[in-house]
Amino acid sequence: MLVLGGEKSGKSAFARRVAKDYANVLCLVTMAPVNESVYFQHVCSRPIEWDVLEEPVALAICLLSNADAYDLIVLDDIGVWLSNVIALKMNVYYEIDCVLDALCRLKAKLVISKELGLGMLSNSVLALEYVNLLNCVNQLLARTLNSAYFVIAGQAVKIK
Repeated sequence: MLVLGGEKSGKSAFARRVAKDYANVLCLVTMAPVNESVYFQHVCSRPIEWDVLEEPVALAICLLSNADAYDLIVLDDIGVWLSNVIALKMNVYYEIDCVLDALCRLKAKLVISKELGLGMLSNSVLALEYVNLLNCVNQLLARTLNSAYFVIAGQAVKIK
């Protein structure tokens, strides 16, 4: 399942509601605790029963190494991971392929991502590259995963 939405749209809350149907959940977090208030808010909102693993870069390896251990893996969020990969000047296309391959091997997954195609675009070359790459990744995920939801104002709309 892919869960798309804007900043503070309710993506994580929707993911928590969906995950209630699973007994053994891993939340794979890609955000480093740079913004402490946002980070703390997310930590406090996660169910205490979930296992949490923080991995900002080595996502494919992390997904594969935990594939059989959990009923559901919640990936929060693919856009933050992508920005980390870009910032480290890694081979972005190779890393995207590896993550998509790893996701296909999971029995149940919920991938959270930001939808950036609804607002104004920056004039920055780096920002435009990021928006284009994330939109491409989102489209690949929407095609690959069995369902997709768009969350706006806390309401989830099924788009696939």
